[in-house]
Parts: sequence; C-alpha cells; structure tokens
Amino acid sequence: MLATVADVAAGSLVQPVMGDQVSLTVDLDMRRRDLAPVDHLTATASLTKRGRTLCVVEVLFADTDAPERTVAHSMLRFIRAPVSVDPSMAHPPDYSGRDGTMTKPFAEQLGAVVQEPGVVTLDRWPYVLQSTGTVQGG
Repeated sequence: MLATVADVAAGSLVQPVMGDQVSLTVDLDMRRRDLAPVDHLTATASLTKRGRTLCVVEVLFADTDAPERTVAHSMLRFIRAPVSVDPSMAHPPDYSGRDGTMTKPFAEQLGAVVQEPGVVTLDRWPYVLQSTGTVQGG
C-alpha cells in the first residue's frame, strides 16, 4: 500500500516536469523504518533530481500525530516514456462488464508465472496495461 502511495505522490511531482511526455516509474525502493503501529501517516514527496530524461523523488512517511517520527522512506526514479503520448488523450482500458472482483489468486489473475525465486514473467495483455500501453506497476 505504501509503495502505491509513494508512486502516486512522486508521479504527481514528476509529470509536470515531463511536459507532454508520460513519465514511467523505473525503480521504487521502499524501506520501513519503524514497525510500531501508526494510526495515520503523512506522505511528503520531494523532487531530488530533475534531469532531461530522468527524475528522482524521495517520499517520507511520517506519523501524523508525531511528524518527527519517520515511519517509512521511499526513493523512486522516473524516465520519460520512450514514445510520445499526449496525456490528455490517454484513457484507461475498457473494463466495462467487470465487477472488479478477483476470481483467482492475485498472481493467476494477472497471468504472472514464477520462473524461479525472484523471477516472474508477465504477458502484456489489456488487464495489466496502462492507457499508454505499458504494464501497470501499481
């Protein structure tokens, strides 16, 4: 869940930098620092590197009730999409007729196949694609 929040928060900073090109998450590292229970978190994203083709963003998760307590830390790298896509023309795949209920275990629903520990293959098919035609990371 935190990785998805980090990706969305970081992406909101990066996309305006990319202009008319869509940004793609290349790498996402998430480190949990404090395992004590927390009721509410605040995520703060900071653009740490802004290059021509690569951006790096840091996201800190703090306990909302004790902002000095960093609970998790994430670093993300984004690149420009290799093809130009007009973000205003992007649209989600057509999922009409689906109720969103998973009918199979997660990996099977996606079509993921474990080749060996740490190696998974995933075919490109509409269920796992973003509107840009790339595999959806979140």
